[in-house]
Amino acid sequence: METLARNALALFRGSLFRLYLSMHGCKAGKKLRCLGWPVMRCVPKGNIQIGHHVSLGKGVVLEITETGKLQLDDHVLIGDYCTLSSAHSITMHRWSGIAERASIRDNFHGMDANELYRLQASSGAPVVLEEDTGVGAGAVLLQGVRLPKGAFVGANAVITTHTPLEPYGIYAGNPAKMVKSRMEMQAKRPMV
Repeated sequence: METLARNALALFRGSLFRLYLSMHGCKAGKKLRCLGWPVMRCVPKGNIQIGHHVSLGKGVVLEITETGKLQLDDHVLIGDYCTLSSAHSITMHRWSGIAERASIRDNFHGMDANELYRLQASSGAPVVLEEDTGVGAGAVLLQGVRLPKGAFVGANAVITTHTPLEPYGIYAGNPAKMVKSRMEMQAKRPMV
């Protein structure tokens, strides 16, 4: 009974958040679940698109600037206390998910020593998570990363554009390296 009530409350919050987004020109699909109210660091301006059956955990921070875009396709899962920060674009394709406290950022401030860093223009590039990808707890994906189909990132790993990525690869560490392939694991599974 408690689980039923929790799910109903998450769907109710999702419908309120969907209403909030639509008031700001954004789109959200059916059955949006919000375990908590998302923290919006910027007022959306038609730059957020959420598919059907998407779940947002507690304390999710969405920092989508006027120039940024966020696209969450169907069946995307965002864990508790994750941060998505976009000045360019972040796209999560179907069945992708990120675990608690993960961070995805498509931009970075300047680092010129002759000027205060907070006054410098940011640079960045889109971040894309292809279908059936997963990001572990506390992991970080930085600007320009394209996580290929079926790839998984281990807890606390850091993925940059310098990380060579392959479909169905499993990555761990800082800097992240491929430790295994999901295809190898499938080949070793006993036949039933």
